[in-house]
Amino acid sequence: MIRRLTSTGLILVQKLTQLFSEDSNQQSKDVELDDTLFFILERNEILAIRELIPLILKADPDQRQKIIQSIEYLYKTVPLQALPQLDEQLRHGFGYQIPEGWQKLTVASIEQFKIHAPYNAMIWGLLSCHPNGYLREQACRRLIQFQTGEEISFLLLRVNDWVEPIRTLAQTAIESRFKPSNLTHFLERVLLISCLEIQQRHNLRDITQAIYHFLLESANQNEVLSTLSSAPLHDRRKLYQLCLNSADNQFLISVLKIGLRDPDNHIRFWNGRFLIEQSNINPEPYLHQLKYDRFMPNRRLYLNYVIEHQSENSGKVLNECLLDQHASIRELARFHLRKRGKQEFADIYRDKLEQSNKKVQLIALRGLTETGKAEDVPLFLKHLNSETAVFRQIALRGLVRHDGEKYLETILLHLADGSKKVSNEAKNGLIILNGVYRSREKLLIIFKQTAYLHTKVNILHLFGHLPKWDALIYLLKAEAHSETGLDGFLDRHFKKWMANTNQSFTTLSSQQVDTIMQHLLEVGEAFPHYKKIKLFLEDWRKTENKGRL
Repeated sequence: MIRRLTSTGLILVQKLTQLFSEDSNQQSKDVELDDTLFFILERNEILAIRELIPLILKADPDQRQKIIQSIEYLYKTVPLQALPQLDEQLRHGFGYQIPEGWQKLTVASIEQFKIHAPYNAMIWGLLSCHPNGYLREQACRRLIQFQTGEEISFLLLRVNDWVEPIRTLAQTAIESRFKPSNLTHFLERVLLISCLEIQQRHNLRDITQAIYHFLLESANQNEVLSTLSSAPLHDRRKLYQLCLNSADNQFLISVLKIGLRDPDNHIRFWNGRFLIEQSNINPEPYLHQLKYDRFMPNRRLYLNYVIEHQSENSGKVLNECLLDQHASIRELARFHLRKRGKQEFADIYRDKLEQSNKKVQLIALRGLTETGKAEDVPLFLKHLNSETAVFRQIALRGLVRHDGEKYLETILLHLADGSKKVSNEAKNGLIILNGVYRSREKLLIIFKQTAYLHTKVNILHLFGHLPKWDALIYLLKAEAHSETGLDGFLDRHFKKWMANTNQSFTTLSSQQVDTIMQHLLEVGEAFPHYKKIKLFLEDWRKTENKGRL
């Protein structure tokens, strides 16, 4: 997103404008110009371009070169897909603070511009974004004369202009550039074309379809395929969307071969889905790539295809998918196997746990967590002693799911695990089992004794699940034994408690008031919320405990 000029940027631009409106010493003017341009570039004040362009008319040759180079630097920081936004911003004023030489430019004045390659296309292109339609048209006519490829970006902007003669002029110029020498320039601008379509200022279907047809011509296909392997991510995504609309099956096969190996998950998924659901191409030579793809939706595409089109092979594949890394694939495989009468999946996972391969063991433990029973608890307890944190985490999850009530103490102990993931799993387990209230004193003991910050943070989260007044008491107890690294976490919980204080009707007893006041005095007046809580308790006492919260 292109931001508007900052207040400092406005001052710098105003300083430049004044510099060229005064008769000052040439040497001091050069120094001041260098300094001001340096600060504009350092702050990346892109919209300073507006007022730098008119200064070209007033500057001497050396100064003109510095200004044009500064404009080029700022322009080059704008991504191609952000050019429509730059076009919009160049037509807006800065306000009364600046004389705005940009707004005062006329068709006659721009003819006095003395610009030489390689900057001419850029300057005339920026002038073609002027708010004056006559000036835009004249700049567009000058722009058409250049054949460097840089002019194509600005001509595309003008194809979306409000004024019909300018649109027609730009569209004719674009169509005249459908040549092999310009193919790379159009490939680099597919995202810009897409952004212009999104604006919906005019119906650009005819010109965009003409551009896309040019890109997908058979003579250009090798260049397009090469670009698919090297273009930036978002350009690549747009190009794949275009290429998958081609009617040339041979070209589509080449696109799919590249697309199914692309590092981007979305691109591989689009290609896989197109291959299976939309194309007339036989997908079977490419199924192995979907089968072993690291992105789960692609593996799901493969599994669904096998179930629908290869029923004789699907049983074997479904059994293999029981050991997929992702839970949704495992569940999909179990769903289809249940439809075929198979029920006992836990036995498969128990057998796989006996293998020496750690990766298979971990997947089997996950599967047993999903399908096991209470009698599998010894297996979960065994893996709770594993040296590998992820085994402890999954074993803890299985314990909570299948017989957690009996092992509340074990779950509590793993809150203080050295692994953050295991501690988080124990925290979630206590919440699921509604064991926070029963364990509140033990939680406080663990909070005081543990050296792990993640354990303390998880216990504070659990205190937040206590009933309202108990939550405040235990948060105050935690505050009394807290350390520097916990200040932000504690403050967040106290703010949350204060924000929810009056959102339920809960009676506060005199004993609870005394307990809270006692703990409040222990934490001391340095506690940020001391005054608010104390005032609240004093007001409660004054009303003789007859209040609604």
